[in-house]
Amino acid sequence: MARIPWQFHDPAGNDGAGETYYWEINPNDGGYPDRAKSIAYNATSAPDGQTVAFEGREAPMTFSFSGVILTQTQFEVMNTWYEKKNQVQLTDDLGRSFWIYIKAFSPKRQRSASHPWKHNYTMEAIILDWA
Repeated sequence: MARIPWQFHDPAGNDGAGETYYWEINPNDGGYPDRAKSIAYNATSAPDGQTVAFEGREAPMTFSFSGVILTQTQFEVMNTWYEKKNQVQLTDDLGRSFWIYIKAFSPKRQRSASHPWKHNYTMEAIILDWA
């Protein structure tokens, strides 16, 4: 089976011509949005004091994933995409596509004789839309 890389796409990037990055190494953890319902509870004034639960709008979905970076180029590319001030499209290896705003990039350097730029990283994003 052929490898299917994750990809970032920025339609506004590269001076409006669009920009796509195909990941050299897919993340090894995460990859599906965290979802949470918003539930509020109120006690009634009835003598038996029953609790009533109300379901509100879902909280904004967040997305986090982590993996490994082995080269300086990969490190610089991930920083470049983190620094974007607009939403970007992320497509994973299963073909799921998300419009995200990247809110955190946390690289942690790892000791490696064969890969001096080796880092483990975590990236977090807010999902703005998905198909």
